[in-house]
Amino acid sequence: MIDDQLNKNSFLTIKEALEIDINQEINLNEEDMILEIERRVAEMIEKDMPLLLSYLYRLDISESKINACLNPASPFHPYSCLATLIWERQKQRITTKLYYKNKDTTEDGWEW
Repeated sequence: MIDDQLNKNSFLTIKEALEIDINQEINLNEEDMILEIERRVAEMIEKDMPLLLSYLYRLDISESKINACLNPASPFHPYSCLATLIWERQKQRITTKLYYKNKDTTEDGWEW
């Protein structure tokens, strides 16, 4: 159940940022979500690569991982490789936010 919510939140965030035009995200499984991201990545590579690179930068995906995906010698297709990087990083970001949001480490008197 937690994984389903994490996947849904991750996809909704990615959907909004990459402007993925799909209305059935609630019914998609993880593979379908990655496939939708892959389709949008393919479109962005063909039409607006700087915007895609900007998004990857904002997600804080390392340049070496991006270069590995775009390397012609890579065994993975660039679209699916980048889509997987985006998916994994977004899930990691949401997990981290939830962990620190739920962890109350504020001492008395230091609340804002």
